[in-house]
Amino acid sequence: MKKSLFIFISISLLFLSFCQQKTEEDTGKDVNILKYRVVKKERYRSWNTMLYRIIFEGAGRPTEDQMKRTAMHIWKNGNKNWNAFTVSMYIPGMDVKSEAYSRAGFTPKGLKYFKMLYSEEKEATRSIPQPTKKSLRLTLEKRKQIYLEYTMDPLWEDDDGSNRVPKELTEKYMKKYNLTKSKLAKILFEGADKYW
Repeated sequence: MKKSLFIFISISLLFLSFCQQKTEEDTGKDVNILKYRVVKKERYRSWNTMLYRIIFEGAGRPTEDQMKRTAMHIWKNGNKNWNAFTVSMYIPGMDVKSEAYSRAGFTPKGLKYFKMLYSEEKEATRSIPQPTKKSLRLTLEKRKQIYLEYTMDPLWEDDDGSNRVPKELTEKYMKKYNLTKSKLAKILFEGADKYW
């Protein structure tokens, strides 16, 4: 009788501790960190890396310090053994498939980097003016110039493998030459086809 009671209590305590850890992980109920929800976990076994995409719950914009503490909390609670562990953080209303609000990267030794990826100034420059209604006719020389500028742009040197650089380049050249996305794409395909 005592043995079965001991086993029942042990299993109950184990279950309760697991439930408490899971709830804390998913919601961020610790008073020192922001309330958050894990939206997606991406594991890459071959490199022993993990990426968490989290979204903060509640109104207002979090401070850098709050976000660092929250990322550190997530890393400390079961994620110290990854070769690389990354937390991409989003605020309410952001698309979790787009660029994060901030990102923190960890190694087994601790925090490797913390980056703020979003700023008011950057967001203000995202809006691209629509081209004027009049038809824009570009000479062959101008199309060559646009193609060569685009493909030789120094921004490519910062390419980290994401689709961030092509997006920024496209926006830059659409704005610079007052082009639509389809006209710019047509120039780029033409240039690649003709080996300019």
